[in-house]
Formats: sequence, structure tokens, C-alpha cells
Amino acid sequence: MAKKRLWIIVALVFACLVVSAADVKAVRAESWRVKKWNMKKKYTVSKGGFRFHAYLSKDKKETWIYFVETISKASGKSYEYPGEESASKIKQAPSQLHFPQKIKGAKVTKIGADMTFESKDELDFYQNVFGSWVEYAHDADGYCNAVRNVKSMTLPRSLAELDESAFSGMRKLAKVDIPDAVKTLEYECFYGCEKLREVKLPKRLSGIRWTCFEDCPRLVKVTLPKSNRNFAVHQGTLLSKDKKKLVWVFPGKKDIKISDTVNSIKTYAFINSQVAAVHLGKNIVNLEQHCLEGKRLNDVTVDTGNSVFARDGQCIYRKSDGALAVGIATKKKLVISDRITKLPEKASLCGELLEDSYNCLEELDISASVKEMHAFCPVVSVSSRVYYRGNEPPKVIGIISSYAPIPIFCEVYVPKDALAAYKKWYESFDVLDCIEKRDWHTF
Repeated sequence: MAKKRLWIIVALVFACLVVSAADVKAVRAESWRVKKWNMKKKYTVSKGGFRFHAYLSKDKKETWIYFVETISKASGKSYEYPGEESASKIKQAPSQLHFPQKIKGAKVTKIGADMTFESKDELDFYQNVFGSWVEYAHDADGYCNAVRNVKSMTLPRSLAELDESAFSGMRKLAKVDIPDAVKTLEYECFYGCEKLREVKLPKRLSGIRWTCFEDCPRLVKVTLPKSNRNFAVHQGTLLSKDKKKLVWVFPGKKDIKISDTVNSIKTYAFINSQVAAVHLGKNIVNLEQHCLEGKRLNDVTVDTGNSVFARDGQCIYRKSDGALAVGIATKKKLVISDRITKLPEKASLCGELLEDSYNCLEELDISASVKEMHAFCPVVSVSSRVYYRGNEPPKVIGIISSYAPIPIFCEVYVPKDALAAYKKWYESFDVLDCIEKRDWHTF
């Protein structure tokens, strides 16, 4: 059990996104936004069975709604966390959520939980605006009694900011129109809205985080004003305005055709997708990190006229240097083609995977042709088998001290004459003791 817990920690760390300069800029911007609010005085207003808690900006021109709770129309008391005796009240909880346009004459421009009181160590997780914790890493979408019956929601026309996880867990919400002033759809903003079918994206949208619509399997209709300067909607996908980059595949779509204008697929474009098959046309020359990772994606083909990529066996690879671009698992196994010389960080892993182990492989077979591999790519789990076919271990690049650079806590198979070399290789990374003696095998 201790070994498994350690593995989970390792896998979670590996799954984390690297903080970019843009993320640092966002943190600084958020710090500035907090300073603009008068958080010493709180305001409340009740409407339609809900009580809205808010702060006003220091100039009293804007409102931030940071908490929403359900209330009993008879008593005016909250029944967000009722005992068994209050179950009948919850059945009568509102089915419509209409946010106020203004509070104390100040227009509502921001919605999201007040996380300023949390310590830095606790900011890995957020709360939704209903006060429930959202932990994406642990499949917790923040579902709570406050919104258990809500099917429709009206947002303030003046809304410009939706914080991370704001509406996560609204499992019955069917449709939402996002006001035009909103520029960014943050992580987990609509996570777990499993009945969401239709979304109108904002006119000023300039960014969408990859987990924003996680676990929204019915989302098939997405519209966007043509006047948006950054994106365009095309046959179940969100493209860059010039239609050269595939940004996002709508989660509810099961079949799509990538436009012939597309030459690049962005990171995590397929992450929430139900698409099972995709064809990479001759014009696609750039596949960003993890771009084709999809839960259902098990068939990826490449146009024979593509000058950059080709397919061999279960692998899509870059012709120029033999770098793996996409590994397509079959029956939770991946055999690396002998045309592959590198296993880079930016490779995608899709197909049939161990979903209860962070979408890992059950078996990974690394060809002797592989001379270089990025630290811990692709991912295997504690129950996996890893075959190294080469007589010499591959060179490892991109080492990060916070996690193991090569597969550990798994069964390892190596050529008989190379056993000593591979053990020395593991010892050089100080992880030899992470492979038990009985888990070393030769062929």
C-alpha cells in the first residue's frame, strides 16, 4: 500500500502542468484584482430562492459575487447542508438560478469563490461559488445541494470574470450563455456539468483552459459570435480565427472532420473528446504536447501526402528525426515501432488505457531503436510491464528532481546480457530500490 501511495504521488506530480510565464502573469493580475475590492465589508441580496454574498470594488462601481447559497422561502434560512429532516426542503430547491445584475447599484463583473484566505499550500484546490471544494485530481466536481435542481442559469450582462471552478458540479445545468465581456474560461469552470448541452461563448473570448468543460459529455452545441477576433467554430471544433489551429473539440461530438485549413493541433485539444477516430491531413505539420490525448481516441491515421508525420504500427512519428508524436494503445498496450528513435515529452498517448490509473499503460514495449527518451514518457502504472529491447539503456533527457525520470514500481524486462547495465542505469537515478528483485525479468 505504501508503494502504491508513493506511485500515486509520483503520477500526480508528473501530470501537473509546468508553470509558464503566462501563468505567472495571471497570478500577478489576480493579486491586482484582489486589491481593487473592499473585502472588509460584505453585502447580501436574496433572489429566487438564493442568497448572494458579495464585495464591492473600492470605487463602488463593481460587484464580486463570491458565494451563493439556497434559502428557505418560508424562513429565509439557509439549507445548504441539511440533516435528514430537511430532505423534503431540498426536493423543492430552485430549478432556476438568476444572478442579480447589480448589488447596491454596482454592476456585477466577477463571480467566483473568495480564495484569498487560503494558504499557498492549499491553493492546489478551489471552491466553486457555492462553497464546495473542487478537486479535479480526485474526481471531485464540487456537486452540492445548492444546485442539485438547477437546470437553467442567467448570468449578469456586465460579467467580465469567471474564476476557476466557479460553476463546477452543476450536474443538471442544460444551457448557458456566457456574457460577451468574459475573456477567459478558467480551469474546471464548468467541470462536472454532465447534462450541459449548449453553450454560447463570449464575443471577447481569448482563452479557454483545457479542463473548463471536463466531464461535460453531452456538450454538442457551441456557438460563438462571428465578430470574435480570436476563434471560429467549425463542425464540432473551435479553431483559431485564421482556421489554421485546432484549439478544442466539443466534448459531446463523437465524429469530426479536421478542416483542411488546419496545420496545427493545440495542447489538450482532444482531452475531453468522445471522438474515436481522426485523420491527420497532409497540411498538419505541428502536433503540440499531449494534443491528441483523448479517452476514446483509438484510431489515428495520417495522410500519405503529409511531409512531416507518418504512421507505423501503433505509432505516429516525425519523419525527420524519428520522434514519437502519438502512441495509440491497443488493449492497454503500446509497442514502440523500430522507426522510433526518440520518446519526447510532447508525445500524446491515446487509445485503450488504464483509466483508474491516470490513463496509464498496462504494457509498454520499447524498441531497441529508441536511443533517447524524455524523463518518464510515456506513463506506466504500478501494475505495468515495461520491456526494454535495446542492449544499452536509452539516454534520458529533461530530468526533473521532483519525480522519477524512468518507470518505477513496475515489472521490468530486459535482454539477459544487459541486466547489469539496466540495473546500473536505475542505480544512477537512485531508483534501483523502487524495482523489487522479483520484478526484474530477462528474455
